Amino acid sequence: MTKPIPNSIAGKFHLAVYVTCYWLNRADPQPCMEHLWALLLGFVFGELSGRHKGKEAGLDQLNTLRTSYRDGGPDLEMAHTYSQWQACLYATYILNRLLCLALPEPEKARLYCGPLVHQAALRLRSGMTPESLLSAGPVPLQLFRDLQDAVLDCLEPDVRDRLQKASRQNNPRDRRRTKSHSSIDDLASHFQHFEVDEEEEEEDDRGRGRWSKTDDEDGQLYGAACQIRTRHKKK
Repeated sequence: MTKPIPNSIAGKFHLAVYVTCYWLNRADPQPCMEHLWALLLGFVFGELSGRHKGKEAGLDQLNTLRTSYRDGGPDLEMAHTYSQWQACLYATYILNRLLCLALPEPEKARLYCGPLVHQAALRLRSGMTPESLLSAGPVPLQLFRDLQDAVLDCLEPDVRDRLQKASRQNNPRDRRRTKSHSSIDDLASHFQHFEVDEEEEEEDDRGRGRWSKTDDEDGQLYGAACQIRTRHKKK
């Protein structure tokens, strides 16, 4: 059962938070933590740009991402992931109206901005953090963290663990660390094989040495036999 949203979250975000929790539980392919962060950054930008007319400190980078262009076109997998979130939002809007607005209805235009969310997700998956994109502005950071805590608290523990695990795997620092450990293991394995080869060579050398000694003894016996035959002929 979904946990209640903390009172620290404004009522106009409750529907969006519940939609996001449902999306994280049911989406296929499964979203990662960076997808969630980018979506919440869109919430923050929509809220504060409307409240402060775009003058709130900490939104400069997000505004730049909103107007930037990505070479090569959109990421199709990411577009599919966020289209599922939008479908959940649309269905929940209809249900909420059928229930006579059981939850406050937020402005859809301020919840989701496609260019901003996609660009933010790409930056986050390349190793940036949400804090760096918010330029450490106190109000945006606090709103972002409150929304993130509200979403994570409403998730089942296994879904939350899966998100955090996927985030570590996608982090370039963790990938480099894993790659480094893998390289060390490969190097250790290589030297282990090298030591085994040396031991085999030593055994072969010892074996060849024994046979060489036997060959020398046989040669000496053959030479002695030839000398005996030669002396016999001379007589």
